[in-house]
Amino acid sequence: MAGDGSEALATSVRARYPVALIDEFQDIDPQQYRIFRRLYGDQPDCGLFLIGDPKQAIYAFRGADIFTYMQARDDSARAGHRYSLTVNQCSGSRLIEAVNCLFAPAQAPFIYQDYIGFEPVALGPTADERPLRIQGVEPVPLQFWMLQINQENQTRKTPVSIRADAALTEAAQACAGYIADLLDQADAGAVTIGDSALKPSDIALLVRTHREGDLVQQALRACGISSVSLSEDSVFATEDAEELTTLLQALAAPHDAGRVRAALATTLLGRNAADLAQLSDDGPAWEELLTRFRSYRDCWQQQGIMVALQTLLAAERIPARLLRRPNGERRLTNLLHRNPESELPTSRIARLSEAEIRADLDTLAARAPDAIEIRALPLPGGGPWLEGRIAPARLTPREFRSTINAGWRVASYSGLVRGDESERPDFDAAAVLPVPEAEPGDPTDPVFALPAGTQAGRFLHQLFQDLDFPHAAGEALTRTVRDLLDRYGGLGTGRAADRDWTPVVEALVTNVLEIWLDPAASLRLRDIAAADRILELEFHFPLAGLSPESLSAALAVSEARADAAAGLGFEPMHGLMHGFIDLVFRYQGRFYIVDYKSNRLGDRLPAYGQDGLRVAVRHHRYQLQYLIYTLALHRFLGWRLPGYDYQTHCGGVYYLFLRGMRPHTGPRYGVWYDRPSCDLIEALDRLFGGGQDLS
Repeated sequence: MAGDGSEALATSVRARYPVALIDEFQDIDPQQYRIFRRLYGDQPDCGLFLIGDPKQAIYAFRGADIFTYMQARDDSARAGHRYSLTVNQCSGSRLIEAVNCLFAPAQAPFIYQDYIGFEPVALGPTADERPLRIQGVEPVPLQFWMLQINQENQTRKTPVSIRADAALTEAAQACAGYIADLLDQADAGAVTIGDSALKPSDIALLVRTHREGDLVQQALRACGISSVSLSEDSVFATEDAEELTTLLQALAAPHDAGRVRAALATTLLGRNAADLAQLSDDGPAWEELLTRFRSYRDCWQQQGIMVALQTLLAAERIPARLLRRPNGERRLTNLLHRNPESELPTSRIARLSEAEIRADLDTLAARAPDAIEIRALPLPGGGPWLEGRIAPARLTPREFRSTINAGWRVASYSGLVRGDESERPDFDAAAVLPVPEAEPGDPTDPVFALPAGTQAGRFLHQLFQDLDFPHAAGEALTRTVRDLLDRYGGLGTGRAADRDWTPVVEALVTNVLEIWLDPAASLRLRDIAAADRILELEFHFPLAGLSPESLSAALAVSEARADAAAGLGFEPMHGLMHGFIDLVFRYQGRFYIVDYKSNRLGDRLPAYGQDGLRVAVRHHRYQLQYLIYTLALHRFLGWRLPGYDYQTHCGGVYYLFLRGMRPHTGPRYGVWYDRPSCDLIEALDRLFGGGQDLS
């Protein structure tokens, strides 16, 4: 941490985080430690706590640096604040005894003895609460398995070497066979940890090199046991890293159809050419997929990339897809890889004979006979792990005795109106409705030339989500519009795709922000600060009971809206009402709903007058949509706002038909405003909340 502004940055960090605790400190590198020393060194009002295991730093686990640990040890010693943990809270008592017995007699069990010694530890109070038992007996916790030299070599007086390849293969097979035998016994209830049967996830294997790890994995695979590993190889050099890069690029720009299709074509998501062609022809399916990608992007921005990737892995079923492929465990490991393990050095053992090695080990075991055992390498087991499988004749299906409530569902405005339930925001339709004839001499406006359709609708909705209304002007507006156009690959097709729509979009934005929505109250979007806005408010509220008849009965409270549900034919339901509100804003103590409508109603301004808007609102049943939105806001404010009162705090609904808004005309064109009565909202609240049939 150096250079201009470094002291200001350090002061800011210390003010926000006066105390820092670094667990697994042995894993950090020199540069990271220099940063923390710069932040917290010689700062009496701050604290830096380092917790680490120096023995891991010795062997460079996860790229640890021993000299960084030594420097930190000296620094803490000078400050008089160095402590050791003397109790092992995780291991069993006999394993603690074995480790103490193994290391305590050595004069210098680790390198850099002046800095790192061995300190025997005491056992914790829960050390033996959940012991491993095999056939009811606790095994010796530290076992040395001896590779056997051929009998004919035993008579020789000179030491005999064992071929490394053969020894490694034999050891890997013995290890895998022993694990398979343990798991088979566990399936029969004979191997337990505490009161629970041993599971594969309870077992970990430590190896010295990546090659040894591969040998063990191959042996495990031959025994029918899947495993994942962390290795020293650079995961960034793998095909999986390239595919993950492609996927991340799609998440960063979920509106870029090209990037999304490239991600879909990876083996991670598994779409082939036929799948991609089918998606191109299936608008709803493509929209649903893009919505999922946007949700992952939002999760990334709000909770971090790891949470987003874990969510994506589960939702897109990537682990299951990879595990069906050859070497799937390896590929899944690469995808989940965190730190490389270094090889142990809208170290060379001296050349000793087998007898000398065995004598040394026997001497060690004699010091703790209940904790250390020397035994011959187990012979490979009799076959693969059965994974609890039993003869097919003994399998019987369980009888389903519960009932499925077909009436419970997640409903939405689009589901009530069109029957297409969706988890995504309801973007406005692109259909062109009959419009009034243009007035003689009425000139065309470039805004009316903007392409229509789903792509343009998504673009305009996203644009108004991204804008900071008070500052959306000049270069800032131009930059935002151009960046979003680049992400969407422009607008339209054919000649429309080649046109630079930036000036036209800027004009549309300016029209929308500058128009007086309510001239009497001096209300316009330009004056709404970010702190007074909630963007794309998602809601779920309980739906106790609903049918077309009960909904019509509730709407009858308002004569003007009595026919808002006329002709609907959805099945009676209960469950949750779900939706998204483009914008909720606060102005002078009142809360307003805004829904952006990019519908093209015509290419002249009169098409967006109140008569034209009334036709569009009725045709698309927008009245029902904003009644649901108003009820959602009513309930939301009732939970969140002390002293809430509908008459006082709800300002109404603005449906903004973006193409028809012009500041010089005021709200006469392009602006549809309504404020449902309190009686109607309370009637809907009673209906949705209790399911009362008001007919």
